[in-house]
This record gives sequence, C-alpha cells and structure tokens, in this order.
Amino acid sequence: VLFSGGCLTYCYFAGNPDVKQTVTLTEKGMIVTELTLVPDACFAALRYSGYVGVAISIIGVVLVGPMMFVGAGAGLLMSFKMAGVVNRPRQRVLPFNSMLNYEFFIAPAIKYKHGLVQWHMSPMIEMDDTDSYDDGEEDPYHTQRNFYFLSYAASHEEQAQIVKLLASFITIVEEE
Repeated sequence: VLFSGGCLTYCYFAGNPDVKQTVTLTEKGMIVTELTLVPDACFAALRYSGYVGVAISIIGVVLVGPMMFVGAGAGLLMSFKMAGVVNRPRQRVLPFNSMLNYEFFIAPAIKYKHGLVQWHMSPMIEMDDTDSYDDGEEDPYHTQRNFYFLSYAASHEEQAQIVKLLASFITIVEEE
C-alpha cells in the first residue's frame, strides 16, 4: 500500500505538473521563463531509483544467476546519470520587430489548465512572388516570419493587458 501510494504521488507530480510562467516584456521582445513546479522529493526519488535497481539486481544474482549483473550495471549507470537532476527553469527569448505589423490568434488544438490558452503572435509579412524561389533558393520571407513569430500561454484577461503593453512597441492589427 505504501509503495502504491508513493508511485501514485510520483506519477501525479511527474505526469501533470503545474508550470509557473513569467513573461518579461522589453522593447526588443519578450522573455518567457517556465518553471515546472515539481516537489524536490520527486527528484530525490528519481536520483535514488538507480541505487534501488542495483540492490534488486544484486539480490537477483543470488537467486537467478550472473545475468542479473546486467541489471545492476544498468541501475548503476542510471544512478550516475540521474545524480545531477534538478529543476531548472526553461527560458525562451522571443524577439519582435517594431517595423512589422502583428496579428494575434489562438491555437485551438493546445489546451492548458486554469483557463489558459495558447496565443500566437505572427508578423504580417507581405510575400513576394514565391515562384522565383523554385531553383532551391531559400525563401527569405518564410525565415523572417518564423524568427519573429511568438507563442505563449495566457488567459484572456492577461492577453488584454499584454496587447495593451505591446501596443507601445509594435503595431497590432485586429482580426476582421
């Protein structure tokens, strides 16, 4: 019962963690930092799981035979690999160009908890005649569009605040 409760707790935190997202707005772009809120006990359990594998394999050597040393070696390698596991924030820098017009739209296929939706901020770059790039040349408009594309999660209320703040840096075109 204790083992099952521990496994269920670990799976709950590891499989569906809360994420703390911090967005910093500058005149050159946005810095989005995401930290997965998983208790340190889950990381400790992950680090010590390799040692448990070694112990089980050594007991298995006595019962089954020398083939269990393979499991002991794998557990030992895993414990060394997991020794430095810590919760580090993931940081993305999302630049924008003040010379471009931007439009916002929601990505309907992506779902989040707590009423958050995935917002995409896409530059409105006028495309040239793309037939001239058939000879293997890369389309420069496509590259620029991908570079200045922004994506983040926010509620509708937070999005209204973000758009209001962004309006001082870039031109936002409303959807029709």
